[in-house]
Amino acid sequence: MKDKHYNSFLDVLKTINRGTEERETQIKALAFGMSYVNLFGYPIDLTVLALIDENTAAENRIIAFYKGGGKLRIGIVDPGNDRAKKIGEKIAKTEGIKVEFSLISESSFLYALELYNKIILTKQIAEDIEVKAEDISKFQERIRNLSELQQRISNVPTTDVVNTLFAGGIVGRASDIHLEPEEEKVKVRYRIDGVLHDIAEMEKEIYQTVVSRIKFLAKIKLNIADIPQDGKFSVRSMGRRFDVRVSTLPTPAGESIVMRLLDQQQRVLSLEELGLMGKALEEVEKAIKKPNGMVLSTGPTGSGKTTTMYAFLGKLNTEEKKIITIEDPIEYRLPNISQSQVEPESNYTFANGLRSIVRQDPDVVMVGEIRDKETADIAINAALTGHLMLSTLHTNDAAGAVPRLIDIGVQPFLISSALNVVIAQRLIRRVCEECVTERKIKPEELAKIKEVIAKIPADITKDIKLDENTILREGRGCEACNNTGYKGRTGLFEVLVVGDAMKKLIHGGASDREVKELALKEGMVTMEQDGVLKVLDGVTTLDEVERMTQE
Repeated sequence: MKDKHYNSFLDVLKTINRGTEERETQIKALAFGMSYVNLFGYPIDLTVLALIDENTAAENRIIAFYKGGGKLRIGIVDPGNDRAKKIGEKIAKTEGIKVEFSLISESSFLYALELYNKIILTKQIAEDIEVKAEDISKFQERIRNLSELQQRISNVPTTDVVNTLFAGGIVGRASDIHLEPEEEKVKVRYRIDGVLHDIAEMEKEIYQTVVSRIKFLAKIKLNIADIPQDGKFSVRSMGRRFDVRVSTLPTPAGESIVMRLLDQQQRVLSLEELGLMGKALEEVEKAIKKPNGMVLSTGPTGSGKTTTMYAFLGKLNTEEKKIITIEDPIEYRLPNISQSQVEPESNYTFANGLRSIVRQDPDVVMVGEIRDKETADIAINAALTGHLMLSTLHTNDAAGAVPRLIDIGVQPFLISSALNVVIAQRLIRRVCEECVTERKIKPEELAKIKEVIAKIPADITKDIKLDENTILREGRGCEACNNTGYKGRTGLFEVLVVGDAMKKLIHGGASDREVKELALKEGMVTMEQDGVLKVLDGVTTLDEVERMTQE
C-alpha cells in the first residue's frame, strides 16, 4: 500500500511540475512575441509529424504538429534556435504554405517525440495495398471456406494480417469487413450478400498493429482513439481495384473498424439485372424516358438505392444527354458523366452543389440523397424546369416518400407537380445455383403464397398455376456459397406511379396510408408480392422474402 500511495504522490508531483513548466513557457512565449501551445493531448496528425524526420526533430527540438488553412504550425523549445527555424521554413516552402512557429515546453516536446513510435512503416507503405495474385491463389488453396480463415490469421506475420483480411474479403465476395473488439478478443466479420458472418477471432495484441496500419493507410489520425474518424484508401488485386471506405468508432474494448469494399471494375447493371420485371419495369422505363420530373428511389441504408441510380444513369447515358451527379461518396466512376463529390469542409453540400449543377445546363441530374428542405426545394424546382431529377430518400416504402418530403418542408402542390414515380426496394439473396435443389411446396407455404397472390392484379397472375404439386427451389449449401444456400442478390421492388388521381391526392396533403391505398387500387405490386413472384420463379426462397419484408 505504501508503494501505491508513493507512486500516486509522484504522479501528482509530476503534474504540478509540468503545470509550472507550461506556465513558464507561456510567459517566455509572450516575452519573445510568439504563440504558445501545449502538445499534451493535442490531436497531432502523424502525417504532419512525419514532415520532419525523427532524428532531425530530436537534434533540433522541433515538432511539426498542424497543417491546415494554408499554414504549417511548428513547435520549438528554444526561441533562439535559428537552425530549427530554417528547417521549418524549408519544409513549409516545399509544401507551398506559410509557417508559424509556436513555443513549446521540454516536456511537451518529449511527449510529441514519442508519437514517432506510432508511425508504422511510413516510407515502406504504398498508397494502395497490393494484394498480389499469388496471395489470392495461396488463400484459395489453403482456405476452402471462410471458416478456415481463423487458422490463416493466426499463422501469418502481423504485417500480413491486413492483406489476409482483404484477400479473404475479395475471395468471399464481402461488401464490408467488420473488426469488433471485445474484452478478450477481436471478432472478424464479413458482410456477404447483405448478411454478417462471424469469420474469425484475432488477438488483442495483433489488433493494435492492424488498427495502426489501417488508420495510416486511410490517412486518419493514429493517436486519436476517443472520437469517430473516417478515411479511405485502395486495394489492388489481380487487375482489379477496390476503393476501401474506413470508419472507426471508439468502444470501451477498443476501436471498432468497418471497411467497405467497392469494386471499381464492377459494371453498371441493367434494370432487368436489378430484379425489375413485368409492369414495374415498364413503368420505370417510361418514367426515366420523360424529359423532366423527379424519380425517387427509397429504402433503408444498404437496400441498393445507389445501385439503382447507377442503373438509371447507365440507361440514360447517351451522346445527346448532359448528365451531372453530386454524390457522397462517388462509389463508381462512370464514363461520359460529370460526377462531383460532396465536400462539407469546403461548404460544397448537396444544396450548394445542386445550385451550381443546374447552371451547367444538364438534361439529367442525380443527387445522391435528399436530406433537407434546401436540397429538396432546389431538386424539385429543377424537376419542374426541364430537368430529369434522380435522387434517393430514406423511407420504408414508396408511399412514405410523400409525407417524408412534406415533413422536410416541401409544399404538397410542388410534390404533386414534380414527382413522376417512386421506387421502394430491398435486396434479397438469390438461391445458389451451385447447390440448388427442387422440392414440392409445403402446405403452410402454399397457404401463405395463395394469400399474397390473391391481392396481386389478375393480369399479372393469370398464368400462375398454384397447387400442392408446385415446385420450389432452394440451396443445400456448398463451398461456393459458404454453406448458406444463397449466392448473389437481387432486388424486391414496388413502383408507385404518380398519375392524375395520385397528383390530386398528394396536392391535398395525403397521408402515406391514403397514398398506398390509391397506389394498390391502381395496381401497384408491393415488395412482398414481388418477392413471392420471385419465389415462384425459383430466384429466391419464401424464408428470404419474409426476412426482408417482415415489417
